[in-house]
Amino acid sequence: MPRSMSQMPQISDVIYEYDVIPAPKKPQRIAGLTREDDRVAHELSELFNDMAVEGWEYVRADTINIDDVTGIAGNVPKAHTLLVFRRPLILPAVPTQRDALVLADRIA
Repeated sequence: MPRSMSQMPQISDVIYEYDVIPAPKKPQRIAGLTREDDRVAHELSELFNDMAVEGWEYVRADTINIDDVTGIAGNVPKAHTLLVFRRPLILPAVPTQRDALVLADRIA
């Protein structure tokens, strides 16, 4: 269904694309970091910095439960923590009516 002009994104509007990735489950061993919370913080800092280089901005972490079938016990919910990132999409410029008038004046 086509959008009306009032529903089209305006120049000041920003449209984002999102990337959702699983959070690290177990931090890697790092020389000099003995505490697990320090290793988790270091790993997340590296991940966030790597994503930022690609233009991604950290938004939030979400935990969702998904039922896993585990035999006789039935369905047991398993928690998954996901990290949400976003970055602005660059859309092609849509010419405005004013732009069309300026172009027509130049041609004439």
